[in-house]
Order: sequence, then structure tokens, then C-alpha cells
Amino acid sequence: ALYLSCDHWRRQGTLNNINVNFCLAGTAVFGIPQFVPPLSGYLEKYRAQVNFNHNLIRIDGENRQAIFAVEANEEEKRELTLPFDMLHVVPPQSAPAFIS
Repeated sequence: ALYLSCDHWRRQGTLNNINVNFCLAGTAVFGIPQFVPPLSGYLEKYRAQVNFNHNLIRIDGENRQAIFAVEANEEEKRELTLPFDMLHVVPPQSAPAFIS
């Protein structure tokens, strides 16, 4: 949704007026290394702020806030609240046991 939304906003001429945050629970933009360079290129093109180690733990819909557990390292863990106008959430994904 981020890539499609950003491209739409770019074509409409509004992307420069929008702050885009891409919060990922993991440490990579994508799990398959070959896809990381082109996806990273688009994230740069769209001026998206990429935030690794941001695990969504709560959504306060009424106040339009997303709360993340952020882990910089073993000793440094904190909660971060980010406001949002639009929020797209994807649950953790993995292959079924019979495939992996």
C-alpha cells in the first residue's frame, strides 16, 4: 500500500506535502535480499522515513495514534507514539511449516 499510495500522491503533486513513515518490526525492508535495492530506491524516491525495529503494539483509533515498541538494542527499549491520518497494518507473515 505504501508504494501504490506514494506513487498516486506523487502523480497528483501532493507527495511533497505528506510525511510518510514506514515502520517495520524487523531489520530489513524485505526478506528476500534481491528485492531490497529496488524497494529502497522507491522509498528514497518517495521520501519515506524508514523505521526498523518498530513493533506495533497498540492503535488508539480515536486519537489517531499508533504505539510501537522500539528496540534499538538489548538494553535500549522504549515505546513510541506516532500520529497518523492513514494507517496500513500488515500482520507478521511466514511460510507454513510444511513449506519451510
